[in-house]
Amino acid sequence: MQFLLKVLIVSVFCAAIPAFAEDYVLGVKAGSSWGKSQNRTESIKSRSMLTHEVALQPGMVLGDWAIGAVLGWKFRRQLTEPREVANSNLRGSGYFFGLGGKYQWNQWGFLGEVLLSGNYRLSNLDPVGQEIKYKCPIGFCGFGFSAQTKIYQDYLIELGFKYNRWGRVDLNNNNNDISENRLREWRLYLGTGYEFSI
Repeated sequence: MQFLLKVLIVSVFCAAIPAFAEDYVLGVKAGSSWGKSQNRTESIKSRSMLTHEVALQPGMVLGDWAIGAVLGWKFRRQLTEPREVANSNLRGSGYFFGLGGKYQWNQWGFLGEVLLSGNYRLSNLDPVGQEIKYKCPIGFCGFGFSAQTKIYQDYLIELGFKYNRWGRVDLNNNNNDISENRLREWRLYLGTGYEFSI
């Protein structure tokens, strides 16, 4: 229900803007990021993670601004040896969905995004053989800031910071939002992409 409500909010937001749009753009990008992940109580100990992600950013141009959606998929790999963090491994994959905006200044673009929904599954099962899944807690599940510049025609390079939080889903498929089961991560991002008018 939360996911459908968020999709509805994004759809209404995007539907209200075309009357003012000067152009439409589609950004396609891929990148990697390094960061740390843990829960608030540190029962899930801090560890280094490497994340690879791809994303689509369809949007509308309003003067020096571009506003639209963010849809993507990511794969995370744990760099810290499991034996150093109580034999646990947060490797996994998932999708994310939200809103994004960019301000263009000469050759530089300054971006911001808010993730409203997502899903993240660990590759390893828990001790009783159940899948471990996280999803977006109530509200939002992350944000990011970055800067990008063109390196050749419409090809871009991007550097930024991202923060995410995920609430573990229990066996009854309910979002468990207590601190013990809230996974947090911050990442330094480096990526490249291509942007064109549609």
